[in-house]
Amino acid sequence: SSLGITTQILTLGTDNQIPFMNAGGDDLEYSSDFTFDGTDLNLGSSNGLAFGGTRYLHASATAQSLYFGRESNSTFSTIVGFSAGSNNTINNQIFGYNAGSLNTGNFNILIGDQAGFGNSGASNIIVGGLAGYSNSGASNIFLGGNAGQNNDGDQNTFLGSAAGLDNDG
Repeated sequence: SSLGITTQILTLGTDNQIPFMNAGGDDLEYSSDFTFDGTDLNLGSSNGLAFGGTRYLHASATAQSLYFGRESNSTFSTIVGFSAGSNNTINNQIFGYNAGSLNTGNFNILIGDQAGFGNSGASNIIVGGLAGYSNSGASNIFLGGNAGQNNDGDQNTFLGSAAGLDNDG
């Protein structure tokens, strides 16, 4: 017997579709969103990979983005971290737990736990835990834990722990 199947014929999907077990566990299903052409494993235009029922890897050809982390989302961006970039806009590079969550600014680099959380400014480089938290300024550089937190000013450079905290100029 072939593949342990004695009375049924195993039919593979068309157009390089990969068979997978249906929800009932009693038949194979096929999808044009799940294919392998010998080189690339394709998961469709807006699908991802789930582990334990939770989707962690998101890839979108239409949004030209890759996000890794539960509840991550964006367009033209790279996002890694739990809830990183949730409710995010475009062209941001975000790494860290809750980094860039509730961010509405574009063209930012946000690195660190909750870095740039609630940021509404554009073109910022924010590195450090809680750095740039609730920042509304643009074209800033914040390096250090809590640096630039609650900042309202533009074109600032803050280096060090809590540097520029509550700055308004």
